[in-house]
Amino acid sequence: MESFNEIFHSIYNSKFNLEPYQAKPMPFSGAELLEFSKRQHNWLQSLEVPKRSVIFLVREVNDDVIRRYNLVAEGIRANSGNVEVFLITDKWWPRNQEGCLNIVYIYENFCYDAGFFYVNTDVMPDKIVITWDRCLFFLSQYKHLFEYVWILEDDVAIKGADTLTRFFERYDYSDADLLAAPPLINKANPGEWVLWKTIEPAGFPLRWASYNPVCRFSRGFIEVLTRYVSEKKRMFFLEIFFYSLALNTGLKTQYFYELEKHFRFTPNITFEETQKSDIEFPIFHPVKDLVLWDKIWNSPVRF
Repeated sequence: MESFNEIFHSIYNSKFNLEPYQAKPMPFSGAELLEFSKRQHNWLQSLEVPKRSVIFLVREVNDDVIRRYNLVAEGIRANSGNVEVFLITDKWWPRNQEGCLNIVYIYENFCYDAGFFYVNTDVMPDKIVITWDRCLFFLSQYKHLFEYVWILEDDVAIKGADTLTRFFERYDYSDADLLAAPPLINKANPGEWVLWKTIEPAGFPLRWASYNPVCRFSRGFIEVLTRYVSEKKRMFFLEIFFYSLALNTGLKTQYFYELEKHFRFTPNITFEETQKSDIEFPIFHPVKDLVLWDKIWNSPVRF
């Protein structure tokens, strides 16, 4: 494992300190941030290799978020044993552990200087670094924490404490480097999708897509992605970038189809949809309303 200084640039010399990239307001001084990052790095180095790693991407951490994801983490651990569950957040939180949760905050400078930015911001130009960028930087630096890692966005709702474990175990047989949902495009005329243009600077001769609110990466995928980013010094729109990277480097890809009826970009999921009795894996997207998220989690599972 590399030392902290070998992994992280000095925040004082970061290109990210230049306007318009500086995050405001700063939660603390540069020296305090560097000290926090060192402590977090040492703690992450000390974690043992788990049977399974799961990451939830959240915009911020608060008491409600901690309560919600501790319940999810307890369910995963109860059904899977040795599991590490991480929250990766866009906003600093003072403690790295809350109950069953490991909480990770990566400062924007570190991501930006290493090229981990723009993975979703070609279509969100007001945000250079988001939780996805932080997550991929985290995975690139702490590969000892996973052989395969599941990632879920915070607008993915789950019903039932054992649902995620059942879904994860459904694909334990698979050695796919990228496991995700099929893309939400017009398959009869895929060329009309306006977002294809976001991948043009990547230099990929082969292009295709995946839908990634829930997805799984192998360590091999992250190693290839890390090498690519070290050369290109940036990333591209994730729905095309992940699959195209795998396609052009000989990595193995696989789609899952079990969630298709209740896994979409828009409109938002309704509570009534989540109560159907024929849903094998009650995992839903998108659920933007946190009250609805809790209501779905607490409703009875029928299958």
